[in-house]
Amino acid sequence: MGSFSDQSRVPRLALILCASLLISCAVLSCGDDSPTKPTDNPYFSSLPMQRTAWQLSSRPESVSHGVHRGRLLWHLPYYLPLRSEVYGDSAQAGEGEVRLLRVVYRPSYQVFEFGGVIDTIFYPSWAGIMLETNKIFDTAWKYLEIRCYAPHGRMHFELGRIDEDVNGDGESFGEDDPPLGDGNGAVSEAEDIGLDGLADQDEPGYDPDRNVDPSRDNWYFRNEGKCPYPPSICGSGSFQARMEDPGDPLYFEFLNGTEGNSLDVATFGNPDQERMIGYFDTDNHYYSYVLDFTDHPDSFYVDDSDINGWRTYRIPLLDPEDVVGNNFDWSRLTHARVWFESDDNATGFDTVLIAHWRFTE
Repeated sequence: MGSFSDQSRVPRLALILCASLLISCAVLSCGDDSPTKPTDNPYFSSLPMQRTAWQLSSRPESVSHGVHRGRLLWHLPYYLPLRSEVYGDSAQAGEGEVRLLRVVYRPSYQVFEFGGVIDTIFYPSWAGIMLETNKIFDTAWKYLEIRCYAPHGRMHFELGRIDEDVNGDGESFGEDDPPLGDGNGAVSEAEDIGLDGLADQDEPGYDPDRNVDPSRDNWYFRNEGKCPYPPSICGSGSFQARMEDPGDPLYFEFLNGTEGNSLDVATFGNPDQERMIGYFDTDNHYYSYVLDFTDHPDSFYVDDSDINGWRTYRIPLLDPEDVVGNNFDWSRLTHARVWFESDDNATGFDTVLIAHWRFTE
């Protein structure tokens, strides 16, 4: 029996299998994710479920520069629910578990002590992921349909041309790009410094004994990669045991890192880079939509779709919450971005389990 634990079954063998599937799936989800079109067509019919299809996003236009970037984790959960748990009677006999994408949003916060009382202060924050669609968008699609388990939170979707400048410095960065890289199309150990363009020792605040990974961008999974803690912690048996335990919160904490992720078999050894569509696109022309899971019933909620807390939402594509730029064209859907936001009234983290997010007519 599956469950909705916060942990994920991603042993090394599973990563290898996932990597091989990615070759044939590209950015399209495999299986029955396309509602009316076969998966071997050139149409962009669903947002992908694969972890490595996504990377950290640039800042949305609607987010002020002074707002903190929070932390986002995204991965295949360890414990997976049965199809009957997610879809109810619509699940066919013999179908097993549902492969999910779990997204965890953590607002930026700081822990203070006032007179012996420990309190947590949350700051206005955002965090997101984005990808290149790499497919033709069929203008017959009318809705973005999401089947998810999400008790609370605000999740934004943006489709169109989206600025690829992750760190906002106005310059394109790639680990293999000269002068830091050799331009051979593969990432070496020396080049594998992450999307921030800085090796740990060059990151502001670096301290080999106290702050090994100031940018918090190291990839580390099941005791492989670049450990983000000092050697005194990384070498301890208790820490290593935690990193092997899928029931421990640390198990996935560094799976989305980009420094040291050449050891992640699912990346195929490709260098991390900001540009996605062959050139560095810094334009913004996109439609923006938002789902507020705390607003019940949400206007996008599909009536009577609630099964064990799983709900279906349909967002009308031609009725965006906001339009950014003045050159939007359905034939130019080069990017997709998903992001979360919170204000200083946040009280914790948001977790969304996604069974599918696909376009429908």
